[in-house]
Amino acid sequence: INYQITQVETTDYVHANKLRDERDQLEIALSTLISPTINKMGTKSFIEVDMSHADYSETYSVELGGYPLVDGNSFHPLVIDASDGTTGNLRSVFFKSQDHTLKNITANVKEGKIGAILDLRGRNFNYDLSQPADGKIQNYIDGLDVLSRSLIQQTNNIYAKSADTYMFSDQVGKSISLTSTETGSVLSNLMDKKYDKKVQAGEMVISTYDLSGKIIQGDIKVALDPTTSSLKDIVDQINAEFANQNINAKAEIELGSLVLKPDGGTGSEKVSAVLIKEDNTLITEALNITGSKPLSTVDAIDIPFEITNGTFDIGIFDEQGNQKSTRTIKIDKDSGDPLYSSLNGIAAQINMKYIDDDGDNDFSNDVDDTIEAVFSNNRFTITTKNKDVGSYFNIVDDGTGFAGALGLHKFLEGDSAKNISLNTNYEENPALMNAYSNPVDGNNVVANDIQQLQYNKIPFFNVDGTVTYETIASGYRYYAGKLAEDTNGSKLQMDTHSAVYTSIKSQQDAISRVSVDEELTNLLKYQTGYGANAKVITTIQQMLDTLLTLKQ
Repeated sequence: INYQITQVETTDYVHANKLRDERDQLEIALSTLISPTINKMGTKSFIEVDMSHADYSETYSVELGGYPLVDGNSFHPLVIDASDGTTGNLRSVFFKSQDHTLKNITANVKEGKIGAILDLRGRNFNYDLSQPADGKIQNYIDGLDVLSRSLIQQTNNIYAKSADTYMFSDQVGKSISLTSTETGSVLSNLMDKKYDKKVQAGEMVISTYDLSGKIIQGDIKVALDPTTSSLKDIVDQINAEFANQNINAKAEIELGSLVLKPDGGTGSEKVSAVLIKEDNTLITEALNITGSKPLSTVDAIDIPFEITNGTFDIGIFDEQGNQKSTRTIKIDKDSGDPLYSSLNGIAAQINMKYIDDDGDNDFSNDVDDTIEAVFSNNRFTITTKNKDVGSYFNIVDDGTGFAGALGLHKFLEGDSAKNISLNTNYEENPALMNAYSNPVDGNNVVANDIQQLQYNKIPFFNVDGTVTYETIASGYRYYAGKLAEDTNGSKLQMDTHSAVYTSIKSQQDAISRVSVDEELTNLLKYQTGYGANAKVITTIQQMLDTLLTLKQ
């Protein structure tokens, strides 16, 4: 149309009004969709609005967020296509440049119908979670997920208080297994080929702990060059350092992964735990050894629930429900000490030897003598060592959320509002549910605690990183109220904008559109004037006729 206008308006006295009207209609249609910036340079009126002035300039442009859609007679199309790196039906708005490359400008579309749709759906995409990272709908989903995660974690936390002989967690992260052939390969080739994280030259720091939980002889440092070393070479280097410092520990390759463990010794020389403290080489990242990652930085994909600093108790019971011993486990995510800030460290605290948990000066009947904690194949398990003895254990949390976060002895499954459900085993056979904390008939402590949960204020770990404490009912009312508030606000905004639009449209129509009433009035005026003129002429004719008659 711009090209046709320039062809028609070759002089100052010829104007392509019909083409300009057609372009105005296209502007209105485009503004309804994306509300671009339209520039018409050359308007002669500055301050005063001249109603008789029409814009017949030759400079014309349409822009969206700085991208020129139309520039005089040239244009760049917008393309609706799949978002970068996504699969499925999610689409974004792209600007096609002269070389036909596409630039994602979804964030630039902020108004119009498409802008409203993007506000609702979201403009950015979280590829790890396969869902939009923003948008009103996603905000509501996030709110319901926060509510559901708190309900799941707190319920499972309580149910872990029900004594049993075996507890295991959900899968934490993804399992990676190397063959014996691959463990002997050069690391740079192996990791570049198989994993996202590249192993790099650096240093691994290993901490060994004595029976009291103190670090033995400082930290052990192992240097690594991935271009020449294999996983087996690392194991040999670590074991050589253990031997040089007379530390009773060893490194092994189990199921294709690197494992560190205590190895004998007596008295004060005995090692209770061996843990990776720092890993600048990124081996633990490449092998996805989640247990060696600090809990404060474990990805939400690995552990979708929040674990907080504090303590929890592991209690041991006999068949009659008598509590025999208790051990307090400490979590301090920000300590930098893997004994208190990693999953392997939590397991090591449970397994520590020669701790007199019950205070009877007998080191053979304590927590570590009855149960064993293992983090292997990305699953945390706690089992009784001798099932014939008839021992049970439970976990009583003091605010860490540890058992609920890992799904140990879980009552509810899932990690969001989309997949929350009752444990399948209990759904198929409700008789498997335990109402007790101590394994005796008539003990309904766990059932009562779950019932009481509805009245307790529990932590809600919001997406923005804040933590609020509300009851489940008040938390749900908050999110439902937010939805109602946003809906009402949208309706009021719509009414306001509709009133402004109607007013402006009326002013435009008053100037540009043909008024039937005005034209009908003019028609009657002209018709009446024509009739009056005809009557004057008739009167003059009659007068002349009379004068001629008198003369004759």
